[in-house]
Amino acid sequence: MKRNTIRIKGFDNIEKECIGYVFMPIKGGGKMVHQKVYIFQVKLIYNLFLGRHWIHKIRVVTSTLHQLIKFVYKDK
Repeated sequence: MKRNTIRIKGFDNIEKECIGYVFMPIKGGGKMVHQKVYIFQVKLIYNLFLGRHWIHKIRVVTSTLHQLIKFVYKDK
């Protein structure tokens, strides 16, 4: 883990400091990307929040409404 100095502001308007970051391999739809993942010590309802960068790299279509992602598979 490498140190970082970025801060985020939550919905409650409280700022949190980043502990650090790591590069993690993320595989989706048969494609592998290495994505920088920032680590924060906060209580959340989810374990990992992935941004759009990795999604654009592996060319998937997201649906927030259906909470899923669609991959191109065999040109379909």
